[in-house]
Amino acid sequence: MASEKNASFWLLFGLLILGFIFFACTKSESGSREDIFDSSVRDDGQLDVTEEIDERSLKDFPDENDLLSDFEQIDSQDTPPAFDEVTEPGVPRFSVYDLQNLGNVRSIAGTSDLGIIAVGDNGLVAHMRDISDSDFFLGPTPPDDKDLFAIASRHGTTVAVGEKGLVLRLKDFGWEALEAPTSLDLYGVAVVDSDDFYVCGAKGQIFHFRENSWTKEDTGITYNLYAIVPTGTGAIAAGDFGTVIELRGGIWQRQQVASPASSLRGLFRTPDGITFAVGTLGTVVLQKEGTWQLQITGDNYDPPRDLYAIFAFSSSEVYAVGDKGAVLKFDGKKWRVAPVAGPYNQFADLRAVWGVETEDGMKKVIAMGLDSRGLVLNNKTFEDLNLAITQNLYGVTLDPDGRVIVVGDKGVAFAFDGKRFFGIETFTNNSLRSVSWPYAVGDKGTLVKFQAGPDIRATMIGLTPPDDLTDIHSTPDFAVAVSRQGTVFRIDNNGVATDDELLGNSLYAVCIADPSKIVVGADKGLLFIMENENARTLNPAGGFRAIRDLYCDDSFFIAVGDYGLLLKCDYTSCVSLFEEPATFFFAVGYAQGFGLVVGWAGRILAFDNMFRPRALDSPTLQTFRALSIRQGVATLVGDSGLFVTCDWQTP
Repeated sequence: MASEKNASFWLLFGLLILGFIFFACTKSESGSREDIFDSSVRDDGQLDVTEEIDERSLKDFPDENDLLSDFEQIDSQDTPPAFDEVTEPGVPRFSVYDLQNLGNVRSIAGTSDLGIIAVGDNGLVAHMRDISDSDFFLGPTPPDDKDLFAIASRHGTTVAVGEKGLVLRLKDFGWEALEAPTSLDLYGVAVVDSDDFYVCGAKGQIFHFRENSWTKEDTGITYNLYAIVPTGTGAIAAGDFGTVIELRGGIWQRQQVASPASSLRGLFRTPDGITFAVGTLGTVVLQKEGTWQLQITGDNYDPPRDLYAIFAFSSSEVYAVGDKGAVLKFDGKKWRVAPVAGPYNQFADLRAVWGVETEDGMKKVIAMGLDSRGLVLNNKTFEDLNLAITQNLYGVTLDPDGRVIVVGDKGVAFAFDGKRFFGIETFTNNSLRSVSWPYAVGDKGTLVKFQAGPDIRATMIGLTPPDDLTDIHSTPDFAVAVSRQGTVFRIDNNGVATDDELLGNSLYAVCIADPSKIVVGADKGLLFIMENENARTLNPAGGFRAIRDLYCDDSFFIAVGDYGLLLKCDYTSCVSLFEEPATFFFAVGYAQGFGLVVGWAGRILAFDNMFRPRALDSPTLQTFRALSIRQGVATLVGDSGLFVTCDWQTP
């Protein structure tokens, strides 16, 4: 018991000694609590936060540069002096435009100058230049986005009609608007001669255009007419309630040739004078020698599929199309359901059909409908065909009005104003590899110059030698293009001059730093600085890593290429910003402190004004080939009609 008391005594004594030592130390170093508060208050009664921090307290905090990786430290040292503040990119918002679905097609016609033209909703116009490959090209684009319901062409005159009395006549690669005397929808058109055609539409209206003036026809009916064809002495129109009206001796005569429950939607007249009409509920009638005969089609669908369009090579080879993949064929004696293999468009809702026979006797039948889905006759079977931009897209730029201009395979070119796509006729089937307003370049010495305006027009410029041009960069005063054969072309108002100093090198990229300094990228990782008519070489990449694209500024340039090559150079040396051997980069862009690099399999890198790359989640696995950036919005294009916009949203 005594030992326990002694232990308690010494424990209390020890605690008292420790408390005394702690109080003495605190008093001597810091003063009292009141002293601390008083020293922190200025004469005005506000807290003073400007006291000098004890240097000893900084030893525990790392220097700012210590927080950076080795890569970031090197990168920050190479940053141009102008970039004195870090600009953080916002959150990228990608929008993928489906150029595999251009809209609903309502009518098709063959023309003498642009091949087959399809028209449809929202001002859709596309044409097929060559029936052998079935590729569609946008345009000629109408002046607005009104729906187009029908198109017809004959004797070199092509006319389209549509919503609210719209009548357009094709002129070169554009449309001439003809003021029809109606605001009602027009559904059908029949061309009689070069300056002679009929249009029909809502409430039984028919107008005759001849010698640049309109005449309203007295039809005697008030219900809709959907189709019209010329005859030797007048015209035949068809519409609701199974009705046709025919112009004979200057008078329109009405006949009911089908069930009142049927609307007749399509008409076609063969060269030997037989007229076919098709409509809803699977209705088919033909007129022969002035008499209309109801046909049995052999289509066993229940209820019958609606039919909307008809085309005939002759009275013994006729095709009718309609809903749910309906394709019917008439051999002069009997109607049969044509075989449709599809496979994806086997049940497409078809609205238009046309056929073409080439000089060698080859025949092709094309049917199109809703959602750009269609069919094409190949070896007696109808297979899938889509009204789509399927060509690879290799170049993108902007015109003075801010419209996006895109070029690609087979001479394809189109514009985008943020709402609509506009076709541009380039008058070439050669692939266009690059565009920089106002020029585009491509294979076999192709040089195209665009003219600004509501309808962008293009002209061809001859080049010698006819090299395969790979890239072009334009300034307001001149442009420079390069070729796979190693020629450098300088283009200005005085013409085209060539420089063969780099012959033997495959040149893939060019950019203009200033009027006296040009950078050229080539295979084997070669970079050429062309300055004052002399070329010097940079070889930062080496090996087989071709330089695919360049961006130039006054004090630096960026190069991208094969095997994940991404370089920042100051015209004397280069620093690698990124390497990834499994990646191929094809394009780089930079504007207002933000940059993008794009390439193989949808790969996208973003970097800020400190040139720190970071990977972005891509909206696609398709390959990007080119990009353009302006005012925080990037446009990216690539294989198989890939078209994507990237809008940087500020956090």
